[in-house]
Amino acid sequence: MKFWRCSKNIFGMRSNRVLASILVAVLIGAGSARASRISTKRVASGLSRPLYVTAPPEDTDRLFIVEQHTGRVKILNFSTGLINSTPFLDIDGLATGNEQGLLGLAFHPNYSTNGFFYVNFNDSSGTTNIRRYQVSAGNPDIANAGSGTTIMTYSQPYSNHNGGWVGFGPDGFLYISSGDGGSGNDPGNRAQDITNQKLGKILRIDVDADDFPSDPTRNYAIPSSNPFVGTTGDDEIWAYGLRNPWRPSFDRLTGDFYIADVGQGQREWINFQPASSAGGENYGWRVMEGTRCNFANDALPCNDQSFTSPIHEYLHSGAPDGGFSITGGYVYRGRITELRGIYFFADYVSNQIWSFRFDGTNKTEFMNRTTQLSPDVGSVGSISSFGEDAAGNLYIVDLSGEVFKIVCEPTFTGDFDEDCDVDMADFAMLALAWLTQPGDAKWNPAYDISNPNDGIIDMLDLDAFIDNWLADFRLVAYWNLDETAGSIARDSAGDNDGTLRGNPLWWATGGKVDGALELDGTDDYVSTTFILNPADGAFSVFAWVKGGNPGQVVISQASNVGGVNWLSMAPSDGRLMTELMALGRSSSTLMSQTVITDGNWHHLGFVWDGSYRILYVDGAEVAKDVKPQSRLGSADSGLHFGAGKTLEAVGFLSGLIDDIRIYNQALSAEDVNTLAR
Repeated sequence: MKFWRCSKNIFGMRSNRVLASILVAVLIGAGSARASRISTKRVASGLSRPLYVTAPPEDTDRLFIVEQHTGRVKILNFSTGLINSTPFLDIDGLATGNEQGLLGLAFHPNYSTNGFFYVNFNDSSGTTNIRRYQVSAGNPDIANAGSGTTIMTYSQPYSNHNGGWVGFGPDGFLYISSGDGGSGNDPGNRAQDITNQKLGKILRIDVDADDFPSDPTRNYAIPSSNPFVGTTGDDEIWAYGLRNPWRPSFDRLTGDFYIADVGQGQREWINFQPASSAGGENYGWRVMEGTRCNFANDALPCNDQSFTSPIHEYLHSGAPDGGFSITGGYVYRGRITELRGIYFFADYVSNQIWSFRFDGTNKTEFMNRTTQLSPDVGSVGSISSFGEDAAGNLYIVDLSGEVFKIVCEPTFTGDFDEDCDVDMADFAMLALAWLTQPGDAKWNPAYDISNPNDGIIDMLDLDAFIDNWLADFRLVAYWNLDETAGSIARDSAGDNDGTLRGNPLWWATGGKVDGALELDGTDDYVSTTFILNPADGAFSVFAWVKGGNPGQVVISQASNVGGVNWLSMAPSDGRLMTELMALGRSSSTLMSQTVITDGNWHHLGFVWDGSYRILYVDGAEVAKDVKPQSRLGSADSGLHFGAGKTLEAVGFLSGLIDDIRIYNQALSAEDVNTLAR
């Protein structure tokens, strides 16, 4: 439906009536089918060895990109989609061995007020430096290069295994990952040494205080709750027994800590520390390589109970199940609902991407995401890091020079915040860009969604936006009905298998709901040829209807073998009913005690969830029965909305249809209640 036909009350009736739609849902494989509808979009290219991306807290306009050997931190501006021409920061004098350089970046939790951020890099001698900088006073896109203050340094005996990640935990302390110092098999056994040895560790310090005022290289304090305070062991140590922890991360919701560790010659693994941990975990290296005994002659035996085992490991076996150098990732907390709580990680050599869900005890939903996350442009390889923006969206960093964002697939026109739904949040974003054009400060071509683009954010773009309102990444097919009988304005399935027939009435004005199609004649209907098989899945129908005379039909099936009334009113008193009739069997009828012959508009729903038939009125469940033995689906059958079961001239329920949607998962009771509001 075009916007100019429903402009009377977009803020009122449109949102409250949920587009006055009929929705049809089909279960095609539950969770796996839903999870498959993601992909990646390239958001930056032409970079020099990008190694990490992050953003300041609550800064949803920018993404900061770390380049390893140039020492530069660059800014990707979301409003333009371009990288700023001037780097945010440029650090000179770096060591540029294969595993050296600028390795980490973290913004202070109070960055918006103090402007502090922290970097981890190897200077020209190879020494690790943790340094604080401050943003410039006059330009938020430029750091004050002269504000550098050393927080901590420690020597590296070899050029490899530097770790290099820095990040603030939910406790406000700065965490630092250090490798074991390099070479092979940790010749100095540094990872197990907790006295005067910062290598092979996770360190935790307080950057908002200074316990060493006379030492210019130690500008930090020791948290009193660190595990080795007051006992044998370096006070900075939070956890140890690590080889080369590459890209640890905190779950921003739960505070759980994931530590991916690069293996020696046979295995790669992921360590886990729950948010409730008091620290002090020994993850086993060099004695253990994951769960494999690596150094049986060490002081501690391979089966020592002080070791904390990994939650996941894989072999050096290549794609699709293995690799040779793990890249740690994040628990997804972005806008795509179905991915939330899932941990993503990858392998730098085999270029595989995997994910799983971990509840602190059990690991579930493990899957290989490599093919699924193939990008729109370019290719994801040499995966050096993952990263998050301020909103929790997840990015994949390719050392070859590209950055990719995990997005919905397909992407719906108007889904500006990329949460797989076109909704009020997107409308707010469009409204902020209203009437802008190239040259305006707030101009963003992403909002120019009219076809063809006309270079201004105006009514044509709002028209396109409204056509996609309430889009969903579970969507399989979608029809937007035109106002002309016998036509379909848009069929996203591409097969034009929906048809509007009869003499329906379109009401763009005059108080009718949202300008939708009203079916109230003797032969009006909308038919599709979608084949549904509710014996194998789930099926849902929703519609806005106006209570009228009993004996009217909302939806039916018509075929050469007879028809079925799927949702109608009881002939005598207007109670809602469904009828499922299998071949060679008598019909099975479910009737509610709810009568809607009051002449008012109501939201009706019929849901088959695979086990029960459930009736809803205005979001409330009014009737439910057990699963009957019946099927719907044959080569010549279709669903007919607003028609009698044989398309005869009978009285039909007066209903409104704005669009028809086919989903790959049935809507839950919670969804039903949401739709009915």
